[in-house]
Amino acid sequence: MSFSRRFFAALLFTAVLVTAVTASASAHAYLIRSDPADGAVLAEPPTDVNLWFDEPIVPSFSIIQVFDINNQPVQVSNIRINPDDSHNLAFSFPDELSAGVYSILWETISDADGHYSRGLLIFGVGENVDLNAASIVENETPPPQATEIGIRWLNFTLLAMIAGALVMAHGVIRPFNARTQLQPTLKKVQVRLVNLAVWATVLSFVAGIGMLGWQVAQLMSTLPAGVNPFEVAWQIISRTSWGLFWVARQVLLMLLTVSLFTLRPFPLTKIPSRIRIAWGIAFTLLVALLATQSSMGHAAAVATNTVLAIAVDTLHLTGATIWVGGLLALAVSILPLLSQQKDAAIALLKAGWKPFGAIAALSAGLLFATGMYSAGRQIASVDAMLTTLYGQTLMWKIGIVLMIGAIGLTNSMLLHPRVAAQIIRLLRRPADWRPLTIKQMPRLILFEIGLGLAVLLLTGLITSAPAPRGVEYTIAAEDVPNALTEVVDDLVITLYAKPNRPGQNVFTVYAGSSRRPPPADILRVILHFTYQGQEAGRISTDANEIEPGRFMVTGNYMSLVGPWDVEVVVRRSGMEDSVASFEWIVPPAGEAQPAILSKKPMERPLTILAAIMFTTVIGIALVQRRSKKAKKHQLTTIKIEHNGHSEPMRELNPSAHHSEMERESAEHSIN
Repeated sequence: MSFSRRFFAALLFTAVLVTAVTASASAHAYLIRSDPADGAVLAEPPTDVNLWFDEPIVPSFSIIQVFDINNQPVQVSNIRINPDDSHNLAFSFPDELSAGVYSILWETISDADGHYSRGLLIFGVGENVDLNAASIVENETPPPQATEIGIRWLNFTLLAMIAGALVMAHGVIRPFNARTQLQPTLKKVQVRLVNLAVWATVLSFVAGIGMLGWQVAQLMSTLPAGVNPFEVAWQIISRTSWGLFWVARQVLLMLLTVSLFTLRPFPLTKIPSRIRIAWGIAFTLLVALLATQSSMGHAAAVATNTVLAIAVDTLHLTGATIWVGGLLALAVSILPLLSQQKDAAIALLKAGWKPFGAIAALSAGLLFATGMYSAGRQIASVDAMLTTLYGQTLMWKIGIVLMIGAIGLTNSMLLHPRVAAQIIRLLRRPADWRPLTIKQMPRLILFEIGLGLAVLLLTGLITSAPAPRGVEYTIAAEDVPNALTEVVDDLVITLYAKPNRPGQNVFTVYAGSSRRPPPADILRVILHFTYQGQEAGRISTDANEIEPGRFMVTGNYMSLVGPWDVEVVVRRSGMEDSVASFEWIVPPAGEAQPAILSKKPMERPLTILAAIMFTTVIGIALVQRRSKKAKKHQLTTIKIEHNGHSEPMRELNPSAHHSEMERESAEHSIN
């Protein structure tokens, strides 16, 4: 089985195995609704408060504080997680609240990745309360800290070195394909690559301990003084999904280290079958490691198609680590040898970067296709990308990746005459034009590596920041209605909702016939509420007639921010029901902002574009592979006819034939 088949077989097997056990994982916990709702004014004091988050949370690390209008603490009791819903945190008031304004400060930890979140909600009890008089008015989750970003950057860089070094050693650097005088140098390059993978794996294990230490330090800052940090570490490991995946990560790194140390003495040419199996195990461990890393990130926090999101993110991480990690690995293993091999420097560059071109192109295609899908799942709208730290960082990352692609294309021009000819024709330049000489390529490679490290740094920032995927990023001020009217049969039906916020609202329906006299009296008005954003069931209620043609009902029927389907059913004597359907928007707390470019959800169009791009990339890769096989077969036939060898004779020396064919195909690799 070829290298590519073994690697992608390992990728498929491990992705299925890991995503099977990560479908319920998530990352970053944020409040999506509460009872009482933020900004609600209640006629009667509540005895219990319920908070719902967008993912499971850790009860042992959740903190609730309540303050009255004078900034005095209010006693709470029985802080608990709903046993039937790990997203639901609840607590009780042992004493009845008096009239006034109350502020609830909540702090919690994501069950998956240990990310710390906190927030504030305000409610009032009694009539004529002023919510603006709350003693605490701001308590947002702090932005990512430099230490966390640095740890994540180190983690991704080491993962890239592991993946890049293994793929380059086993799939790119092939001494048996090179000229005789270059073979010893390339064997030395292979040894360097394997050693780099070993040390990167060891350092990644140490970095994992640093990740756990950072999580412990973060939690210690929120806990009472005197808490034992080792107890906190044990609770993280034993009681959170992030801790379980952390253990899995460390175990995979240990197994990978052992397997690489075992394989180090064996050459990568003429590999025995048992060593091939061992290499297959090493690559399976690598893919499992990348899938585990994806299961600890933003992909696992999406509400729908979680397994698909994790699988796509695993492909994204695989493409990124092979592309950027391959650059790093080749630079570390080849560039220092150029000064020692001045006569063969250009041949050495070609031996490394020329066959790497096809892998880099495939990785870049996968990176953009899977990144487009993930962006649609993580970023709600164009405005969310423009106005949030996550979106702005992603735009910088895309820009730098495009720069790396442009440098890679320049390298291709220097290494591949066919690519150069096509670009020269496109740019209408002279036939001998080149932007640089091949002797300047090492400097260009170093600049490319610097950009690759910058991409990994931005990845560390993105994975530390909250993803703007909430429905609040799709709501523009101009989309929030004050009233909606629909004509059904002879009826004119108008709907009002005040104050139009999640939680308690007063709904008013005006219904009147355009005929004079009306054909029948109105017997009943029924309202049906259905949330569009997720499966939340249907709520129905009757409105009371206040005066002829005017009906009202008060209640917590719209508990979530976002789009709602509100059906108003008007029942009249001796006639069929008249049903008006309204698409009502509940805005987030505070003042809704107008659209900058667009607040329309972009998940669907980006998913379609990602599917088209992914299919195109895979199709091109398959066509290229078939073309190479056809060329190999054609060259084999020509050589046999030219040398007068028979088919049985060729079978007696398959290694020599394989070496010759690989050398010929390397000349036609496309970056």
